[in-house]
Amino acid sequence: MCIKQPRIVFRIEIATLSNPDGRLNIKKMDRLAMLISNLRNSGKEILVVTSGAIALGTEKLNLPKQPSSLIEMQATAAIGQAGLIRFYQDQFAIYNQIVAQVLLPSDIMDNEIRVENARNTFNTLLDMNIIPVINENDPVSTIDIELDDNYPLALNVAKITGADIIIIKMDANGSYSILPKGGNKGILTKDDLNCTKTRRSLQTSRINTQPKISLSQLKRSILKFR
Repeated sequence: MCIKQPRIVFRIEIATLSNPDGRLNIKKMDRLAMLISNLRNSGKEILVVTSGAIALGTEKLNLPKQPSSLIEMQATAAIGQAGLIRFYQDQFAIYNQIVAQVLLPSDIMDNEIRVENARNTFNTLLDMNIIPVINENDPVSTIDIELDDNYPLALNVAKITGADIIIIKMDANGSYSILPKGGNKGILTKDDLNCTKTRRSLQTSRINTQPKISLSQLKRSILKFR
């Protein structure tokens, strides 16, 4: 049985779309954009949570490595964010998709008004058939930017939007972690993903309604594309 109009959060680690030298791999991004566009065209609602602002800022500044101090990381993220959203815009435009940039603070769940405003924005964008591309507002963040970890952001977006599934791009070989909201509703099949030559190994679990979920929980369910 096919999933009817699921709302899906894609968590993308920009390193999985990069070459060994750290530069973005257009072919990998094109494959991802095609997959997500196919899902969007089939009626599924898609939100993309991404990282990469600091990495792109480091590349833009021709630095030998990413900065280590918090202030320099924040400044580098501000430089890289413009290139990051442009990269998504260009790749998704090939498949006639429009993306919108949304930057969220790391402590958004502590403020009910912000949560409601974000929810209204996401719902409106999805109603307009727009793909929100979400990143943490790194230039003013102090927690997750130091951990280099956007997993909490993906979970917060899922909670805010009532997403059915989180799909996490985990490595450059095409591994994905899936967190369905509950029961069979969250299980993706080959037909649901509109993919061919797909091999899958799935376990199901609920999106935790508590504030935190462990990284080990996120990595239990793996979907592999070959």
